[in-house]
Amino acid sequence: MAVKGELIDPSFQYIKDNNILIRVDTKSQSEIDLQFSLAIVGPIAVAIDANYDSFCFYPSGVYSETSCSTILLDFSLLAAGYNTTKDNLEYYILKNQ
Repeated sequence: MAVKGELIDPSFQYIKDNNILIRVDTKSQSEIDLQFSLAIVGPIAVAIDANYDSFCFYPSGVYSETSCSTILLDFSLLAAGYNTTKDNLEYYILKNQ
């Protein structure tokens, strides 16, 4: 089953039903915990607020939307890693498929 940007609930149900779940307890919205989990455990399912034209028509590069909600999450992705640009801008590597 490919997630392909679907709602995250069916994706988690698939993971649970097929016993491929590794649980990592983290503090909500903790950047440090997310980075630690990515480094130790590996890719992590995440959800974002993608209800913006800027996201729908985003071509490439580091994406930033300052008005994104941390509560109204409607798009699932896979966080695969993180890095820093030459200008010291931290970013996450997210995969859609």
